[in-house]
Amino acid sequence: MYKPTGTIFYQKRPSRGPCHVVELPCKHFADEHKLAMLVKWTLEKGNCIFMCTLCPRGGIPWQTIRQLLQLPEDELRICESKLVANAQKLSILLNKCPVCSSLVQRVSEKELMVTCPSCPGSGGKDHRFCWECLRVWKGDLGDQCGYGDCRCLVLLRSCSVINAPQSAVHQCPTVRSCPECHVLLSHWGGCNNMVCPYCRCTFCYRCLAVSLHYSTSCNIQPNPSIL
Repeated sequence: MYKPTGTIFYQKRPSRGPCHVVELPCKHFADEHKLAMLVKWTLEKGNCIFMCTLCPRGGIPWQTIRQLLQLPEDELRICESKLVANAQKLSILLNKCPVCSSLVQRVSEKELMVTCPSCPGSGGKDHRFCWECLRVWKGDLGDQCGYGDCRCLVLLRSCSVINAPQSAVHQCPTVRSCPECHVLLSHWGGCNNMVCPYCRCTFCYRCLAVSLHYSTSCNIQPNPSIL
């Protein structure tokens, strides 16, 4: 695969030149055929960052590339396979849209708001969600999630599990959220029951069921870490 030559990006929609031109999020335009060649060349070179050369920070996320180029299914699978492999080597995080499960990418690590053009959102707009907690975007700024517990959800999803076969909470997450006041807690030994020191709620650390009295019985499945 060779890097395309000639003009790829245009300040304005050209009156003459390429037959198929696509409009980028930065409001510039690109030759669709050459853009597809550039994307494939970039992936072949082991990279996964796509740029509009007319913008100082003209990053184009993968979900936009996919929407603009409408690649055949077989080519799309090959490109996404290379994208994932390259991202892993470069320690660049990819995510999945919580609605359609399509691969999504963010241009800047400071941006929390991510757009998936494949999914219709409210009012016919593209679906917008938070990169970290994956909920529908709430807020005005792209770098600040409107949900107060966003960081807590990230911790709950990513924390390790307790590896203590003799413990009553073996394979449970190391961090839980109180089912009543939602404060974050960790198990400090003993049976599977916990008493929240903040709201005094008694609950099972394994299944999070609230109870009025201590009970060592729990009907949770063998691997509680999936909760």
